[in-house]
Amino acid sequence: MKIRIFSTLLILKVCFLFSQEFGNFSNIENFFNLTKQEVEFKIKDSGYQFKSKDKSGNSTYVKKNSTYTFVVTPIFKGNQLKYFSWNDTLMRGQFIVNDVGNDSNYKIDESKTNDYLGVYTSLSNEKDLQINIFKTQPNLQKGMIAFSLMRIGNISKEN
Repeated sequence: MKIRIFSTLLILKVCFLFSQEFGNFSNIENFFNLTKQEVEFKIKDSGYQFKSKDKSGNSTYVKKNSTYTFVVTPIFKGNQLKYFSWNDTLMRGQFIVNDVGNDSNYKIDESKTNDYLGVYTSLSNEKDLQINIFKTQPNLQKGMIAFSLMRIGNISKEN
């Protein structure tokens, strides 16, 4: 019995150490209701460090542990989030895939889905969001899965 409890606690600890700190998929959806400053605060508060800024002014943040490097890239239009990409471990990533699959608002978009490359796209017209799930990442360590979430319509919530 003690071994079973210890094993369960060890598995939970590993999950927390290697996973994203944003919580479930719906938490990331909520980023689209926040201001630029609030999104950047949540990213930094989750242990991410600023890495670089591209020519368009978009920032990339990273968080490293002994096994993985997690990368987050938010893209803003004005003060509102337009696009958010992140990677996660396969184990936690599978929970996110299931969250999207079980959300009746999201419908798979076969025209943008490419099974051969492992890219799956789902749209939610009600939430005005599109999620892409990249099940293969040739340039990253094995054990990672990538996601992007973007607003698909007009951003009417800008200041």
